[in-house]
Amino acid sequence: GCSDAALSTIALQAERVPLEARELWEPLPDGDASGPRIGILVAGRAVVELSASGREVMPIMAGMVLPEGLLADFKARVRAVSSDCEAYRIRLCDLLGASKFDAREPDWFYQFRVIEKECTQKLRTRLVNARGLANHTKAHPCDPCINDWKARRQESVRRAQELRADRAGVLLEGKGSLPQLPLLPPSDFHSTSYRSWKKVQAPAPIFPSSIFPRKSRSASIAKGRGSQASVRLPRISSAPSLNSKSAGSATPPAVAA
Repeated sequence: GCSDAALSTIALQAERVPLEARELWEPLPDGDASGPRIGILVAGRAVVELSASGREVMPIMAGMVLPEGLLADFKARVRAVSSDCEAYRIRLCDLLGASKFDAREPDWFYQFRVIEKECTQKLRTRLVNARGLANHTKAHPCDPCINDWKARRQESVRRAQELRADRAGVLLEGKGSLPQLPLLPPSDFHSTSYRSWKKVQAPAPIFPSSIFPRKSRSASIAKGRGSQASVRLPRISSAPSLNSKSAGSATPPAVAA
């Protein structure tokens, strides 16, 4: 029938691509002279990888459809994993021409287009993620400055830790020194043999109450009328005549016997 003739035509126009283990299949772009191409892996196992870094993008199993134009746009390629890989390359114009042999397009054509769409979406998602990861790990012009700052910071942190350890290990005697802690409990605990670090006499703590004696609250607060505040008025100086009169008037009168 017409369907068999269409499939036979596609099989005759297809290009066989045999692949050995670790052999590469370089895709062709859609702008090629023969137009877009579609690859089909018939047997074996392969992987899609980026051409620049060799990073694996996704595995390919038998029966998967590969749009070569998409792989070429993302600068990816196919690498065979097994030694029995067999693939075919079909031109899109041959596929569309074979589907027009009959007035009604065959059922296999729609099934093939659905599989092609699913594989293209999955492959595009993986390629976008792989390219973003490759761009993220790519060297930046500011990387030397950042690495230099990181090295200097780590060196500063290391020196600070060493200084902190030295200060903790050396105990300065004298004013403000702290007693060293024993490694084991003292002998009066009777728990183990008495071993400790060298003892250092620590000065007795000085509290403000030992320097300034504290006054009692009852003695510092007065009670009764004496606790009230008093105001002393200034003395007014007057004329001498007024002072003499006031002195005469102040003499008490004589009392008759």
